[in-house]
Amino acid sequence: MEQAQLKRIIEGLLFLSHESLSITRLREIVPEVDAQLLRELVEQLNTEYRHADHAFQIQEVAGGYQLVTDPEFSPWMKRLLQLPREHVLSK
Repeated sequence: MEQAQLKRIIEGLLFLSHESLSITRLREIVPEVDAQLLRELVEQLNTEYRHADHAFQIQEVAGGYQLVTDPEFSPWMKRLLQLPREHVLSK
């Protein structure tokens, strides 16, 4: 599998997960990739995010990796979380 595709897989997993993902957990999902390469790909993704001036980054949290918003944008994130939720009922 190409590294570009692996990075997209890691990115998607981190985006989807509500908790941090350890290297062990990532290896369970993508067993054909060794731990060192997974760490390198996470670092590459973070470098790409910084260079592209994204509002998020991958951070080590609780023994794993998690996609988080850059602290610079926390005032706006707090506003979103404080807004009342719109409730949409299905028919």
